[in-house]
Amino acid sequence: MRTTRGRALLLLTVGIATLLLGSGTALAAGSQPETAPVVLVDASVTPTEDGQVEVSMQFANAQGQALSGQEVSFFLETDFLGQSLVSLDSATTNAAGKAQVRYLPTWDGTQRVVARLAGGQEYSASETAIEFDVAGSRSAYHAEPPALGMIRE
Repeated sequence: MRTTRGRALLLLTVGIATLLLGSGTALAAGSQPETAPVVLVDASVTPTEDGQVEVSMQFANAQGQALSGQEVSFFLETDFLGQSLVSLDSATTNAAGKAQVRYLPTWDGTQRVVARLAGGQEYSASETAIEFDVAGSRSAYHAEPPALGMIRE
């Protein structure tokens, strides 16, 4: 009985390995259609009335035509426990090829926002960044008054 299980397991392993290797070879041999490059047309940062920052990125194809309907993810680069990216939000490009997000800066100094355009069958994926200085940021956290503070008064 153990021999039968051993043979079945061996055949299953060989079958899976053949399937994986075969599909890998097929993918490597198959030619992927070439995707068109993406061009960053404009990048801007605008402070808003409520203390937030609006980051806008505008994309086009190599011929200068706006890329509408493309998913763009925005990340804030941080140095907290090593360099990392914190997701801010994602947006879809409008008819002019512009995607924008708002966020509340929580520290002063130079900040870097990275935008990643997902790409797809028509356009290649693209990543770009913009750096800007922030002064007068607000903390995302506010200290609560002492529990009995109002009673003491």
